[in-house]
Amino acid sequence: VRGNNMGTQVAYKNKLQGQLDEWGAEMGKLNAKADKAEANMKLDYCKEMKIYNQCNMSLKKRDQ
Repeated sequence: VRGNNMGTQVAYKNKLQGQLDEWGAEMGKLNAKADKAEANMKLDYCKEMKIYNQCNMSLKKRDQ
């Protein structure tokens, strides 16, 4: 009976490790998506700032 119990423990441990590995992979995917979204937001911000600066410079030239 004890030998069978050890086999069950090993199988359970392996099952849990597999689940942890799966969750880890999923977290990696989610982190990559978050990084991509952050990069896109930064690009959008830079584009908006460039437009703002161009408009601001145009207004300053016009007012001179």
